[in-house]
Amino acid sequence: MNFQSHRLTTEQVAHVKAARSYRGMSLWLLAITHLAAASVAAAPVDLPVGVSQIVVMEPVFQGRTRILQAGQTHKQTLVLVHGIGEAGARDWYGVIPTLAQSWHVIAFDLPGFATSEHRNQTFTPLMYAAFIKYVVQDRVHGPFALVGHSLGGAVALRYASVWPSDVQRLIVVDAAGILYRSALAKEVIELSGNKTATSVWTRSAKALAGKMIDRFGRIPLDLDAIWGAQTARRIWLGSNSAKIAALALIDEDFSRLLERVTMPTTLIWGSADRIAPPRTARLLLARLPDVAVHWMDAVGHEPMHEAPAPFVELLQNALTGKGRVAVKRLVPTASDRIGKCNRKENQLFTGAWARIELNDCDGVRIENATLRELVMNDSAATLENVRFDTDGTAMRLEDSSLTATGLVVRAAIAFDLDQVQLDIAGADIEATKQGTLVEDDSVGVFSACRWWTPQTKGGLHGVFTLETETPL
Repeated sequence: MNFQSHRLTTEQVAHVKAARSYRGMSLWLLAITHLAAASVAAAPVDLPVGVSQIVVMEPVFQGRTRILQAGQTHKQTLVLVHGIGEAGARDWYGVIPTLAQSWHVIAFDLPGFATSEHRNQTFTPLMYAAFIKYVVQDRVHGPFALVGHSLGGAVALRYASVWPSDVQRLIVVDAAGILYRSALAKEVIELSGNKTATSVWTRSAKALAGKMIDRFGRIPLDLDAIWGAQTARRIWLGSNSAKIAALALIDEDFSRLLERVTMPTTLIWGSADRIAPPRTARLLLARLPDVAVHWMDAVGHEPMHEAPAPFVELLQNALTGKGRVAVKRLVPTASDRIGKCNRKENQLFTGAWARIELNDCDGVRIENATLRELVMNDSAATLENVRFDTDGTAMRLEDSSLTATGLVVRAAIAFDLDQVQLDIAGADIEATKQGTLVEDDSVGVFSACRWWTPQTKGGLHGVFTLETETPL
């Protein structure tokens, strides 16, 4: 395993410089900008009828913030966590009156946003989870329902991983972050519809991954060196709390946390979200133990504003469990089918297969499928919700690129790689011999993966140069 940069050709360096010039920022900064874009001044709005508020000096960040409550006569409590933006708890004003008819509702302005104090501090998901613990400890008796949107969705996941017994039900709305930063930046670019930027990424960033971009950017390689130090936050982020929170979020590693989120969880996600890409939802669907999803068609990152009535209905159903159907996992399925693609584009494979062979094929999709073996030569493929079961090698890839979300592998060797680019999110890999057998140097970007091999046990989250001498 080599954490150093992959060797660059002159052409790759040129592509990196082109990527840097896109909107004048490196790719990870593009992701931060999208996350922090909502953090603009919001006009004052009167409290909804029936909502009370108090201003407190909270002990976690040691600053002033406000806490809102409604429906205090109800026994069941619902805690709402907002996302990045100066609206803060006002994001929930449109839904609180309806929810308060059945629930004791608590909302607040996270430290660093809206009416709370804005300071040059370390605004991490774990620190925000500790803040929520402070809010609920004297106001809630027994398990409660927790709802988080955007940054708040990631914070809610973090809280549920630390204090799972506190949370009766978890609802995650368009959670930001989760994907490793270079994978997130790639999704943001592709969803933006910018053909030039997407082309640049396709030719270079898939191979170079996030740390390659960082190497040639102005920002230091280790992001925690920025958000974790007061002087660095001032120099690089202008002491802006939204940018600090966004940077700390995209630097958070959820790979070992998601399996601890054991309570019933429901995702509500806009299918047109360009800030928290739908791929993030598919990652969570793969990794969370008990999870369901409701997609909101043609809705973006803020469903409570873009489609308030359907959103409230979905949220109420999620809170009661009405109509909830948890995701079913793929199981090993015997098949003798052999699938082949030779010099074609955009071929689709679904269902059970013994083996799929791709030769000089582009845009191949393998979805909701079980296999024993995948062989790729000079090809590009995307896998979604695919399971491999074999006593041998699951994937043999040469001169190819593979993007996979929700991948399950049970094999002796998961990947046999020869000059390959991997982008793997939400995978569950178990290999009895080794995870990667590398014939020639390859590179992999891994987002919140479970990786269990003789060489690596636990979570895998980051970008790795994969070499012959150091298998994963």
